[in-house]
Amino acid sequence: MRNAVLALLFMGVPGLAMSSTSYIVTVSVKDAVSDRQFPSFLLQSLDQVNTVRSGECKYAGLLSRQSDQVLVLHGKMSCIYEQGTSHMDMPEFSISDEGGSGSIEMGEEGTTMWQYSVDVKVQDL
Repeated sequence: MRNAVLALLFMGVPGLAMSSTSYIVTVSVKDAVSDRQFPSFLLQSLDQVNTVRSGECKYAGLLSRQSDQVLVLHGKMSCIYEQGTSHMDMPEFSISDEGGSGSIEMGEEGTTMWQYSVDVKVQDL
């Protein structure tokens, strides 16, 4: 009887049942000499950092909540080359809490010199 009451309580009260959301993030960075397609990575919760590698570069991404319906993707990219290293705080993307994608391009006169693209997919578990 006690188990039946607990089961009904969990089903009847939203938020008490165990459910979680994870996020699949895909990132690419293109410039004049390279096209970095980082492997997709999983963030099992908000405010978790995950790092992936593409060649001599690595990307660390974190999703945080900006408001009830908006998430923010924070990213950092660092590369180690023969001639030195580079570190960059990537532009932040505001994304719907249902997922989404975006891209930022920089260049002159119709020529893209740098492009940063992201895609965030939501997985309800």
